[in-house]
Amino acid sequence: MKIAGRYLLPALLGGCAALTLGLLLWPQPEPASAQAPAQARFDGPTFETRPSTRLTVFPFSLGALRTEPVADAVQTPTLVGIAGSTAYLKGSDGEVIRVRSGEELDGWKLVSVRGRTVLLRGPTGDRALALFAPAPAPASNDVSGG
Repeated sequence: MKIAGRYLLPALLGGCAALTLGLLLWPQPEPASAQAPAQARFDGPTFETRPSTRLTVFPFSLGALRTEPVADAVQTPTLVGIAGSTAYLKGSDGEVIRVRSGEELDGWKLVSVRGRTVLLRGPTGDRALALFAPAPAPASNDVSGG
């Protein structure tokens, strides 16, 4: 019994390997003569293909329509730096000017300085400027997307 238990698994695996080899080497019947099958003919209408090109202008825009009226172009000063309660702002003439809380530059009054953010009050309302923030994109009246 000990001998049968010891050699049963290797004998079973050897038998499976021999059976697999026999199936792989079994002769295959030769295929019938290679005659092309009759192809089904399409009896529907035949359409001409037209040469086409890529669209140069996409006819749709995914942007939202602007509902509020666009205010007159009032340039907001650009925040360049902050030191304590003082902000360094670049005005419309391109010159960097030190502005303290309560002072004005180009019609914009510096209301407060907090950390990396300043609050300006101007003709179009309050505007918060953050240091190292990307500049806002210029407003466009074009809603066609092109």
